[in-house]
Amino acid sequence: DNAGDVNGDGIDDILIGAPFADANGVDSGAAYVVYGPVDGLINLADAGAELRGENPGDRAGWSVSTAVDVNNDGFVDVLVGATYHDAGGESAGAAYLVLGPIAGVMTLDNAEAKITGDNPWDLMGFAVSDAGDLNADGYDDFVVGANKDDEAFVDAGTAYVVHGPVSG
Repeated sequence: DNAGDVNGDGIDDILIGAPFADANGVDSGAAYVVYGPVDGLINLADAGAELRGENPGDRAGWSVSTAVDVNNDGFVDVLVGATYHDAGGESAGAAYLVLGPIAGVMTLDNAEAKITGDNPWDLMGFAVSDAGDLNADGYDDFVVGANKDDEAFVDAGTAYVVHGPVSG
């Protein structure tokens, strides 16, 4: 995904999800920010930032997206989905908001915000995306999908609009 300018150097960067990475245990997952300009083969060990899943089996990086600039500080923010995170029950899932600038190695439990699924097997974070400023309050918003959420009917799924700024 074209991440925009995550590190503030004026050059667009690339965001890569790796849900089966094992940095914090088997399939904990990770998302990588590769600083631009990018040319040729890239070794993710050389990425400018690595955002690691919290626990084995979380599969962080299942989905990744920029969140534009949720807190209006001039830096691009990043969303990382971890569909099999268990905070809300088995595989309830989670989505994380990481504020820019982003550099180095970080475990996602240190993210600015964490949105978790309400029930087992919601798979929150299956999809994440920026949404612009939907409510015209001057802050960018984003969308998080839970494709197996059962609120309407079995496995109907739900898309949640989260209005910026966000923390907690």
